[in-house]
Amino acid sequence: MRELKEIFGTVSDMKSGKEIEKGYQNLVSTYQAFYEKAKQMQEEAEKNLSLERILNFTKTFLLPQPITGEELRQEYWKLVTTKCGKELEAVKDSITAFVNVLDRLMVKYPDEAGMIGNVKESVEKELKRMADVLIEECEKWSADA
Repeated sequence: MRELKEIFGTVSDMKSGKEIEKGYQNLVSTYQAFYEKAKQMQEEAEKNLSLERILNFTKTFLLPQPITGEELRQEYWKLVTTKCGKELEAVKDSITAFVNVLDRLMVKYPDEAGMIGNVKESVEKELKRMADVLIEECEKWSADA
């Protein structure tokens, strides 16, 4: 994920700036842990499918079919949802915590409510962008199969 100042601009001149930055950094670190683990699932997906093909060959002695991009994508997302569950849950919790911080700050600093709302919108767009990045990387990687 990009830095807060890249997606929104500076919040340091806001009264709520330090709390916003702290909440965002927590979100970034939990997302980074999820992202790194999800990237590891690419290699694991390839290994799983290759092993499955080898085991099938030893049983049938029929030459295995090549692994398709679609098979890789399906295996990858299956692994991400099963083996990255803890990290994904941490990301969801961190998003919820960040939104709660922003909501609390809107009440605490009503004069900054509009700016805080803009921060929230910018972070939501960044999270969507990162989800798209993960999907796009999966598409590119599996297309090489």
